[in-house]
Amino acid sequence: MNYLLFVISIFLGFIFNLSITKKGSKINRNLPLIKVRFIQFCPSVKIHMRSRYIQIHHWLTYSIVLIVTLTLNAGVFDTLFSKGLLLGGILQGLTFSDWKTIIVKKTI
Repeated sequence: MNYLLFVISIFLGFIFNLSITKKGSKINRNLPLIKVRFIQFCPSVKIHMRSRYIQIHHWLTYSIVLIVTLTLNAGVFDTLFSKGLLLGGILQGLTFSDWKTIIVKKTI
């Protein structure tokens, strides 16, 4: 039963992240632009520099959280369901063609 819940949570994490990150989706279009000085927090996390920016992909963030939860085993992320959601988000993030591009040159 636990493995079935884990597989379902991976699927839900994949679908949830797909609905948020897909360009042109209703949810993605309605996300506000939140930027404080040179750091953009929403709709994606970017650190702007002069001619480049560093894009912190959601799969990278989820990977860090998953590694921390696997080592600490505490809190709300200790459940198999939450780890499945994180893994689904990681897998969805790796489906993008630019998944490995971290530092991007700005186009003017």
